[in-house]
Amino acid sequence: MRHTTAAKLHFQDYRETLGIETVYGVQMDHVFPRHTHRSLCIGLVEQGERLFVCRNKEYSVTPGQIFVIPPQA
Repeated sequence: MRHTTAAKLHFQDYRETLGIETVYGVQMDHVFPRHTHRSLCIGLVEQGERLFVCRNKEYSVTPGQIFVIPPQA
């Protein structure tokens, strides 16, 4: 398992064991450049709101909601 922390973002890579990646952010206001994930990515918003675009559709994720980003999306 690989674990990286950049600013207030925590990324955990479980691709070898579970085939997923997890992301945990605190007070996220970072705008990520367009990118893809190599495996399924699962996230949970505990506070605030997270906006993102996946397959040319914009999503708003609010507290208590889980989001799933498919591989290569």
